Amino acid sequence: MNRLSTLRVVALVGILGCAILNGPAAHGTPASNQLGAGSTMLNHRQVATMNIYGGVGNATKYFNGPATTYSSTNTVQSRMLARGSNLTGIGLQEVCEANYNLIVYELVAKGQTGGSNGFDFKFKATIGTGVPGSSAPTAACGSWFGNAVIIRGTIGSHSWITTFASQDPGGLGEKANAICAWTSVMVCTTHTKADNLTVAGAQSAEYRAMVNTWRPAALSAFATGDFNLEPTTSYMTAWAFDSFLDADYYNSVFDATTDSGHHFDYILRKNPPVWSADAYVSPAGWSDHHWKEGYY
Repeated sequence: MNRLSTLRVVALVGILGCAILNGPAAHGTPASNQLGAGSTMLNHRQVATMNIYGGVGNATKYFNGPATTYSSTNTVQSRMLARGSNLTGIGLQEVCEANYNLIVYELVAKGQTGGSNGFDFKFKATIGTGVPGSSAPTAACGSWFGNAVIIRGTIGSHSWITTFASQDPGGLGEKANAICAWTSVMVCTTHTKADNLTVAGAQSAEYRAMVNTWRPAALSAFATGDFNLEPTTSYMTAWAFDSFLDADYYNSVFDATTDSGHHFDYILRKNPPVWSADAYVSPAGWSDHHWKEGYY
């Protein structure tokens, strides 16, 4: 059996046989479970993902408030900087415009943007500006709420955004979407429908098709996001059958990525489906989801 076939088997065994046994403590290889702490894997390239819980999950009714907004977004960009030049990109979900603008501002102010080594940005609203028929976020959240990709290098025209055909918008008129951007690698992100397995599964399938369609043949692709799907569902095993491998496959079980013990957050790599070490997952007091990073 060749290495790729072996990895596919490992992926499938890990996904099909996993159980969510771990609580909200940090897992993986870093020396500390503090969100802002450095990693022991800085010699490896990294991709990260996090649902930052903008608007406390509902930007039309709640908002974390200016102090928490600064704390959460400042901690995200501080952790990005702690990773050094090997952090390739990050997918962010449940992002208020205020969160996004502050992260961009901090990275620009610290000289971390522009050129082939700096970060570039892409966002897409799921409610608010640019989403016809949707509710407006609170003034503190800003004019939109949605997803964002931050990637090292210049994006230019190398991006694609899709609004899923499968939707269950409910009373807010939210339209789930996915973003992909590519430079030296392709980094994508999404946030599928919560509390609706069928719709989340259909959106996951649309997302996978999007990544496959738009990935330049020579590049690795990293499909990040909050899928609202457990690894044991057929919707997630479909990714493994399609030669995607999650960053957390090194463990015999998947680490919990939410405070409630679910594994909903993924960094799925293709071309090749290979990781250098176990994923690092650590909680954050201001979000119900955990920071997750993979090493390649």
